[in-house]
Amino acid sequence: MAKLKNREALEKLRQSLQPKAKKGPQRLISLCAGSGCGAYGTAKVHETLTRELAAHKIQDEVEVKLTGCHGFCEKGPIMVIHPEGIFYPQVTAEKVPEIVKTTLIGKELVDKLIYKDPVTKKKISHEHEIPFYKLQKRVIFGNNGLIDPTNIEDYISVGGYSALSKALGDMSPQDIISEIKK
Repeated sequence: MAKLKNREALEKLRQSLQPKAKKGPQRLISLCAGSGCGAYGTAKVHETLTRELAAHKIQDEVEVKLTGCHGFCEKGPIMVIHPEGIFYPQVTAEKVPEIVKTTLIGKELVDKLIYKDPVTKKKISHEHEIPFYKLQKRVIFGNNGLIDPTNIEDYISVGGYSALSKALGDMSPQDIISEIKK
């Protein structure tokens, strides 16, 4: 990435990183790589997923991101397929081939892998419908399950550094102090 010398360069970079601006994969798989999911085997899942996508020649159609913690650690490793928001908990390397064939290629859910609510016993296939997530309003970590924490361009693409840009370009020192005191 080139050095950014001004606010305009940051905004130009941000716009170029927007999904509509990118001519890339139409689907995104978010794999939780937080410490809990990592301990449960995210690295093996990622390795198998990468291999399966290549074996089926769909690696250019599906982007895989190792993301920060999704918050539901007891159900890790967690895989969320976007844009649909399909939620697969406790994914193992052995489950990946079926997910690739059935969901990514066949556009169907793998029924036996869908999250099952422990209270209602109802199967829930989409992340935003799961009770653990349903009532949450993620403010600070809202993009945590969508961006790669090791990729600064991912952070910039979702508005990262916009407050710094505003502070340096639009605010006086007193305005900054007043904002912090709020």
